Amino acid sequence: MSSSAAASGSAYAILVLAVLLFATIYEGWQIFLVLPLFSLGFGGVIPVRPAFQAEVFGMRAFGAIQGLVFTIATFGGVIGPVLAGWMYDQTESYRLSFVVLSAIGC
Repeated sequence: MSSSAAASGSAYAILVLAVLLFATIYEGWQIFLVLPLFSLGFGGVIPVRPAFQAEVFGMRAFGAIQGLVFTIATFGGVIGPVLAGWMYDQTESYRLSFVVLSAIGC
């Protein structure tokens, strides 16, 4: 396994764990316990993902893959909050939203 693949996998694992931990927050101050972990995972994914893509698929396909990734991310950015809001309306809690997000890997 390459170093970028290991770093990417580690960053995503930390991010998924942090999102799952958001579901366990009951008091406002508890968010400060989870935010450092979330920040580490999210901040690790941003620079490592393009390096992993280039290493695995090569620079020739890099632009097409980036376009696809950002298109999917845009749809997720539009649909995710609406779905989370609907889940809140149904359950009066965001816990289910965080569990679903962590299950699909953020």
